[in-house]
Amino acid sequence: SSETNQASSIILYYCTAEDVAAIQARMNLLAERTNALCQTDMEKAFYVHDWLIQNIAYDTENVSEKLPDDYNAYGALVKGTAVCSGYAKAYGIILNKLGIPCTLATSKDLNHAWDMVQLDGNWYQVDCTWDDPISPTFDSGSTDKLGVCYHNNLLCTTEKINTEHRDD
Repeated sequence: SSETNQASSIILYYCTAEDVAAIQARMNLLAERTNALCQTDMEKAFYVHDWLIQNIAYDTENVSEKLPDDYNAYGALVKGTAVCSGYAKAYGIILNKLGIPCTLATSKDLNHAWDMVQLDGNWYQVDCTWDDPISPTFDSGSTDKLGVCYHNNLLCTTEKINTEHRDD
């Protein structure tokens, strides 16, 4: 910018038509299952949260390589691996498909992403990544405990999530 003397970079990621079809197929299947099993929007928010955490492995092995699929819904829903951005984007598109308002929240300081969900006119914070338990191992750094999930960062008030996200 000639006004601020600062430069910005934009990184574009794209999906092929096959990638989009795979995302939509998985999203539709999960939305149908959620609607069949859940009555209320709150139940749906819980179900999708738990399903994602139990079926996505946090990609600790490749996190330093910044693989594009780890940062999007394709990695989360189709490949089954993601980092925070992939978890948050998958949660958001599925909840929006279910008619539940959901938006992505990000922090540059924390280098982290999570969601804000509207239920009964109130906004709540949801961090699927921080509810996915990852345990250290001696040989490979850390591993995701697939099939296990926490609810410490599910439907939190802003005040509560700020304590977890260090008031950022």
